[in-house]
Amino acid sequence: MPYQFEPATRDEKAMNDTVTFVCNICGEPSTEICVHCTKDTCANHRCEKCERCSDCCQCEFRRTQD
Repeated sequence: MPYQFEPATRDEKAMNDTVTFVCNICGEPSTEICVHCTKDTCANHRCEKCERCSDCCQCEFRRTQD
């Protein structure tokens, strides 16, 4: 009798999927969060230096708005 594969369990499937959230500032897809307020943020609205969203960032360096 040939070996039959069992379907993936819910936990196994979840580890293969990438969860995408929505940036709270612009609505673009996001996979990052602000380390201060924990809002979902896209790369355009998250400071590379402090890892906070543009609403929480207090760095002197600010990204230019698109």
